[in-house]
Amino acid sequence: MKTIQNIILKNNKILSPEIKKFIIRYSVIASVVIWIIGSHIKDFNEDFINSLIKPLFSIDLDQNGEPDFQQLGKLSFKLGPFSFPIGKIIYALLKLILELSMIYAIVYLIIKYTDIIKI
Repeated sequence: MKTIQNIILKNNKILSPEIKKFIIRYSVIASVVIWIIGSHIKDFNEDFINSLIKPLFSIDLDQNGEPDFQQLGKLSFKLGPFSFPIGKIIYALLKLILELSMIYAIVYLIIKYTDIIKI
């Protein structure tokens, strides 16, 4: 079995044909590009939610000085000696739904209105 060092240094080439075939065959480069694009979309999505949607949930409808939606995070129930923070779970679920909706909208717009992906 050839070692990686022997494959790389073979004939003083930086990348041997075996490594090039591996990269092409298993789409390593495509996977890296998709991962980078996905991380940027995730960052955009978080910034969008934090700057535009989260303030909508900080409205104080009952005029008690605390945002109503943030009071949901304090909601919990006790079962014996254990306390379950059900409000945090609901808050995380709503945030997940918003994030997935944004990702769906972005992908839908890319597929529908550009020629990047043809179906």
